[in-house]
This record gives sequence, C-alpha cells and structure tokens, in this order.
Amino acid sequence: MKTLTLFEYEWSDPSIQFSDYQLAAIKKHRRQNSQIVEVYGKMIKATSLVGVLQVAGLTIEILPKLYKHDESKKEEAASNLLHMLQYTRKLSRNLHETDQAQLRKKSGNFFEVLVFLFGIHLSKLLRIGLYRTYIHVDESAPFLKGTWRIAEQLSKTAVITDHFLVKYDEYTENNLLNQILKFAARRLLVISNDEENKKILKTILLTLPEVEDLQKVTFEDLETVHFTRLNETYKPVYGLAKLFLQNLSIELRAAGTATYAFAIDMNRLYEEFVAEFLKQEAVLAVTRYSDCSIRSQTGARSMASSGGKDLFPVLPDIRLERLSDTCCIIDTKYKLLTDERTQFGISDQDVKTMFAYARRFNCGRTILLYPEHAQIQKKALRIDFFDGNWTEIHTIDIRRDLSRRQERILLKNELCEILNSDLR
Repeated sequence: MKTLTLFEYEWSDPSIQFSDYQLAAIKKHRRQNSQIVEVYGKMIKATSLVGVLQVAGLTIEILPKLYKHDESKKEEAASNLLHMLQYTRKLSRNLHETDQAQLRKKSGNFFEVLVFLFGIHLSKLLRIGLYRTYIHVDESAPFLKGTWRIAEQLSKTAVITDHFLVKYDEYTENNLLNQILKFAARRLLVISNDEENKKILKTILLTLPEVEDLQKVTFEDLETVHFTRLNETYKPVYGLAKLFLQNLSIELRAAGTATYAFAIDMNRLYEEFVAEFLKQEAVLAVTRYSDCSIRSQTGARSMASSGGKDLFPVLPDIRLERLSDTCCIIDTKYKLLTDERTQFGISDQDVKTMFAYARRFNCGRTILLYPEHAQIQKKALRIDFFDGNWTEIHTIDIRRDLSRRQERILLKNELCEILNSDLR
C-alpha cells in the first residue's frame, strides 16, 4: 500500500496523481466522518488534525507542522506524539516505556505503533488469565440453579412447565470490560495493514470466544467500566482502547476493505501536554511560583451580564493560583510564529483575549506560549497594556526526543526560565 506523508496544512505535491476513485472516497469520508484532509481539484491538503487516513490503497500520514522544515526529524515527530499522549494520560506510561526495544524495531506510521502497543499488552494480560467478574442473571432455565423465582412464575402460569424462572450470580469473562476490548480488537483487525499486528489481534480474538461481540460501543459505555484492585492491571490497555474508539472513524466497503481515519487535535493535545508537563515534572517547585497551584481549564468567569444573566465567559488554559488569587495566566497557542517584525504572526484576537484575562482575573502577568519550529527559534517579547497589565510572548521547543530524560530536563529548564523571567 502506498504511503504519503504530509504535515498539518501542507498541500500534496502537484506531481502526485490521485485516482478519481481515491478523491471521491476521501470526499465521502470527510463528509461523513473525519476532516483530516481536504480535496481541492486533483490535490489534497492536510488540516489541523494529525493522524492517519487510509483510503483505496493509499495511506496518508499527517505529522505535526513543527517538523515541516526539518525532514530529518520525521521519525522523532511520530515518537513524540506518543510521549505527548503519555503525559496527557491518553497513553499509559507503562504501555510506552516497557517495550522501547520492540518499538524501535517497529516500522510504519504511528497508528500502527499504537495498535502494536495495544496488541502486545492485551495479549500479555490474557496469557496471565482472563478477567472475570460476577454478573447478575435473570433467566428461564431448564433446571434449577440459584434462586427459583417461584412466585413470579406462578403469577404468569398455574402450571409448572419444564423451565424455571431463576436468578443467580455468574462468574464469567463475558463482562463489559472484555466486551469493549474485544470490540476494539475486531475494529483494529479490519484496518491494520501490519502483518505482525494482524497476527496479534487474531490471537486475542481466539482467546475470547465466550465474550459477546458488541455491535457498537457508545461514549457512555466507555465511561461505565470501573476499575478496582481486581482489574486495575487492565486500566492502561483499556485507556488505549478508549483512545482508538474515541478518535477512530471507519467505513466498511465492498470486498472487506475499509476506509478509516485516526485523528488527533494537536491544539488540544499541546494545551493538555503543557499543563500536565508542568504538574508531573514539578516545574513550579524551582520558580517564583513554588507556592502556587496549577489550575487547567477551570474557573471560568464572565465578561458581562444582562438581566442578571452572565454573558461572554472566558476560560484560560492554565492559571497559577496562590490561595484564591490568580498570579499568572498561561495560554498555549499551537501556532507557528513568523519573522514579521511588528507582530511576529501573533493574532490581534490572541492579544485581546489576554487583555480580557488580565482584567477579569485581576492578574497583572499573562503569557502566550507558542511552540518553536525550524524557522523561528527562541522568542521572548513583552506587550504592555495601557492599564498597567502586560502579556509576554514566549516559545518552547517540544521537538525534542522526549524519550530521553535529559531532553525532558532541558524542556523543564526552559519553562522554569520563562516563569522566572523579568521582561522589561
């Protein structure tokens, strides 16, 4: 199968010829499912989503735009996506770190790497033993077992037939956790093109013959599964199953083929990664904000009211809070700055938003945090508002090899330097 790699917002090369069938299939999938790419005439353009689209003999991989002008780091881009997912708890650290040697040998797009992680870890758990739990059963059985619901049966018929209405608790592997894991394995088997992955997934399905085949899984179903000390070993692999089912769209076609897209919103991932990195790496401990708490996406306030009703809410990405006071606000912006001398590609709306944050949260210092890229290195700029508050423009380099501790320490130092800086 042919593979095409693009970066966010990148156009396909005009020399690449797509068949009419491929273009029509992409358009149809975009209308009905994921909007990972757009079609313009005979060319396609990536959107703000990163991920993988497979359609009509073609696999399109979309990587983060930060790496667009640094072709040597394509493999690192896919690896860092896994680490960012790990920090945001969409991918368990245990899943990613226990098989580094195997992952380094694994080729293919990062979606197939995720499928591989899911498969090998679920296989290990199933070899140890199927997870079983008690479920309550009410049924009509040909023999007595459990409690005979005799009063209920006599109320329906005066004659005892050859079946009994009974209720009992059954210790079984046919529970919701296993059903969802099996559902995820079945869907992945349909779309994976990696022979090793397909072999692992087939083995998983053969291990679960007594587990019911669900026809669909809703978001509500995914939140219904609860973990205790009896099944907590399944929590990491279940989290990965949720990641697939919440971000995967599949359209089955004739002859057993499938069009699918696995897409991740990088704007959201960048925001969540920065917040979680600050928390998990204890960044504040070595800054002037060591006595502050990190609040992410909490504490919305309204800009106005009318008739007693609050209007125009504002909600910062990250607030550093001391007691009940907001000491600093950080808004992450997954946008590429430019060399433009006046505004460096910073939008008017972003600065106006920071002005609103400063006024509404009574916070003198606000920070707009952008990612560095090959054409824009370190940036530090202060913009003063006329009311005495200000916002700062900073960049951080997340194009590091986040699998290496030394690189994570350097990123931590970058953030510490920003928080301790005193721009004038």
